[in-house]
Amino acid sequence: MSNEGKERVSGKDASSDYDERMEDVATPAPAIDLSNNVQARIQNPLHGIPRNTLMKRVEKFTREKGLEDKIDLFRKGALLAQSQKGFETMAELSESEKELLRRETTHRWSQPRDLYLTVIILFAARGLPAFLPFFFRGWDQTGSNGANLSFPQALGISQDAGNPRASVNEWIVGVINAGPYLGSSLIGCWLTDPLNHYFGRRGTLFWCGVFCTLSVIGQAVSQTWPQLLVRPSATTLKVRLNQSSSFVYT
Repeated sequence: MSNEGKERVSGKDASSDYDERMEDVATPAPAIDLSNNVQARIQNPLHGIPRNTLMKRVEKFTREKGLEDKIDLFRKGALLAQSQKGFETMAELSESEKELLRRETTHRWSQPRDLYLTVIILFAARGLPAFLPFFFRGWDQTGSNGANLSFPQALGISQDAGNPRASVNEWIVGVINAGPYLGSSLIGCWLTDPLNHYFGRRGTLFWCGVFCTLSVIGQAVSQTWPQLLVRPSATTLKVRLNQSSSFVYT
C-alpha cells in the first residue's frame, strides 16, 4: 500500500475514534431518581476522620460554647456518633455505659416511665386537637338541637302557631343557631393572621382562653336573644383562633 493510502486509512481510523469519543461525551449520564433510589446510603459525616482530629474538634467545640466541664461526655458522644457499633472496644466507656447501649437493642421497649408520660402528654396536646374539630361540630349540633326546645320560650321568641311574630321569631332562632358559624367566617378567620402577627402564638392562645371562659359564662346568664346571639359567636371565634394558631403557626 502506498504512503498516500496508508495516510488515508490512518486518517479515517482517527476520525472514527474521535467520533466515538465525542458520542461518549455528548451522551448524558443516566439520571438517578433520588426518590426511588433504594440502593442509596447516607454516609456518616464523621466517617474517616482520624481519632486525634475528631478529639481536637470536640475540644474546639466545647471551648467555643463554654462547655469545657462536659468535654468527656462530648468525647464519648463523638466516638459513638462516628462508630455506633464499635462501642464494645471503646476504652472511654465504662462497663455500665456499655450495658446501657446493649439494652437499646436487647430491650427496645424498656424506657423510663417519664418518657412514656411525655409522649402521652404530647399526644394529648398535639394529636387530639387534630380530631377535636369533628367532636366540636357534633357537640355544637347536639347542644343547639337541645337548646332549641327551651330557649325560644325563655327569651320570648317562641314559634308557636298562636304567636303573631312566629315567622319573625323563626328567623331569629335560625340566626342564633347560625351565630357560631357567622362569628367564625366573618370575624375569626380574618383575625387569625393579625393576632398571630402582633401577639404571637402564645398570646393568641391566651386570648382564645379568655374568649372561651367569658363566652361560656355569658351564654349561661343571657337574658335576651341578642345576648345569646353574641356569646356563641364569641365561643366559635375562640375555637377558630385556637385551631389556626395551633396548626398554622406551630
